[in-house]
Amino acid sequence: GATAVPEDYATIQAAIDASNGGVVTVAPGVYQEDITLKSGVTVQGAGRLDTTIYGTVTGLGASGAGLHDLALNGGLSAADATGVRLENSTFVVSRILVKGFQVGMTILNEGGGGGESLVDTVEVTGPSGEGIVITGADKLTVQNSIVSYALKDGIRAVYGAQPSQNLILTNNLLIANGYGIGDGAGLRMEETVGFVISNTISVSNNVGLYCKASCANDHSIIWGNLTNYDYFAAAGASNLNTDPLFNDAAGGDFTLRFDSPAIDAGDDTWSPAADAYGKQRPMGEGV
Repeated sequence: GATAVPEDYATIQAAIDASNGGVVTVAPGVYQEDITLKSGVTVQGAGRLDTTIYGTVTGLGASGAGLHDLALNGGLSAADATGVRLENSTFVVSRILVKGFQVGMTILNEGGGGGESLVDTVEVTGPSGEGIVITGADKLTVQNSIVSYALKDGIRAVYGAQPSQNLILTNNLLIANGYGIGDGAGLRMEETVGFVISNTISVSNNVGLYCKASCANDHSIIWGNLTNYDYFAAAGASNLNTDPLFNDAAGGDFTLRFDSPAIDAGDDTWSPAADAYGKQRPMGEGV
C-alpha cells in the first residue's frame, strides 16, 4: 500500500521501515536525512523541483527498490559522501537530480543480487569526483541521463569481481567533465567486455571517450573535447564529429536546436521507448 510523508510518518526512513512493500510518497518540501532503501519499496517524490532531500540514499542487497522524482543535495553531507550508493541490488531510479556530492552515484555488483536494473532520466551535476561509477554491472541500463561538471570522470565503468554483463549506456549526455585530473573523461570504459555505447553525446569534456580496450560505440557525437578519443577508443563508423547545437548549453538547456545534426541521427536498436521528456521514441526518421 501507499504511505505518505509527512502525513503518516515524520521521516522518509520511518515510512520505508514500516512498509511491507509498496510506495512511500514524499510530499513537496525539504527533508534532511540519509535513507536506506528496502526491497519492494519505492520512494516517490513530487518532482525534482519540489521534493529535496539533503542527504544520501543507500541500497544494500535490496530487490525491486525504486527512487523517483526528487532531488538529492549534498550540501549538508560529508565531503566524501556519495549521493546514491546501490550495492548488489535491483532497482529503478528515475527522474532525479543529484548535486553537490563527491560522487553522484555508485552501482556495485559483486555477484550478490544485481541485475535487471534501470537508471533513467537522472541528472548528476557538479560532483568533486566522478558522476556515476559502475562496477561489475549485471543487466543494467543507464539511459536518458546527463552528467555535467564532474571534476573526474562523468561515467566510469570499472571491471569488478566479475565482468559486466549487459551494461547498456544509451541516449546519455556527458558535458564539461574531467578537468580535475589529467585524463578525466566524459565516458571512461575501464571495463573491457559486456557493454553497449549508443546514441551518446560527449562534448566539452577533457576526454570524450576513453576505452581501456577496443570498444564499439555507435550513432554518437563525440566532439569539442580536448581529446575526443583516448587510449584504445576510436570513432564508430556512424558517429558524428560536429557540434550537436544545444538550445542554451550555458544556461543548462541541453535540448537540441531545430537544426541540430543529432536529430534523426540515432539508432533504435538500444534506444529507450521514451525520451527524458516522455516523448515516444523513435520519432521521425531516427531516434
